Amino acid sequence: MLLAAALIACACEGVKKQNRPLPEEFHAVTLTDQLLDRSTLAGQPWVISVWRPGCAPCMRQLEVLDKVKAKNASRQIGFVALSLETDEQAIFDAAGKAEVESTLAWGEEVMGPLGLRSLPSTVFLDSSAVIVASFSGERDEATIEKWMEVAAK
Repeated sequence: MLLAAALIACACEGVKKQNRPLPEEFHAVTLTDQLLDRSTLAGQPWVISVWRPGCAPCMRQLEVLDKVKAKNASRQIGFVALSLETDEQAIFDAAGKAEVESTLAWGEEVMGPLGLRSLPSTVFLDSSAVIVASFSGERDEATIEKWMEVAAK
């Protein structure tokens, strides 16, 4: 009975527990031209928010993620705002307007490798570059912090 209740709670929350390595085909680039892939992301936990400029729910989710990032500034947890838009100026303009503080990056083919289907989406990686969980849609600070803690263990 307790297990069933836990499964229902996870399903209602819409979080997909994965526990799988970040696929080799995942590649993104920061706006400072740093490659993001399994080898460069290994070594610390990450919270990756996938978004697109012009997506209002995406911008609200980035705002929530930045609040979580600010509250955890002393911790070794990386935060990436990963845009599906490839025009760096459009990314920079949208992020500047929303005052996004996370590392800005873009990637053309990231949804499939991350197992995502809609925007906004958030992915949690542990320090071994293993995807521990992901979710689509907007979530509050408490939910993000909960899964960030799972990734940080």
